[in-house]
Amino acid sequence: MGHVWLVSLRTEEDKERLLAKGILQVKGRFCTVVNPTKQKVTFKVHWVPFFMPNEALRRAFSEFGEIQEVRREGWSSSTWFGKANSTTRVVRVMLREKTTP
Repeated sequence: MGHVWLVSLRTEEDKERLLAKGILQVKGRFCTVVNPTKQKVTFKVHWVPFFMPNEALRRAFSEFGEIQEVRREGWSSSTWFGKANSTTRVVRVMLREKTTP
């Protein structure tokens, strides 16, 4: 089960130190420190036609934040050498402030 701890800090400097640490131990368990104002999201878009360029997806999702990557998902097989493209694209976005995943 996952737990979320909300921490209020006095200064921006305290926040930066906590974020730089990256991991804390709370009640004997290790916890990842996440900055809720900078959310990176990775998602898949299925059934995208092969002829549609990645740039079209980049423009379509740019209203939600900075698009860091758009790529075709590929698959390979142990019985076949090479890699085949699929109609699925993987998109990585750094969300804008006040945009929730």
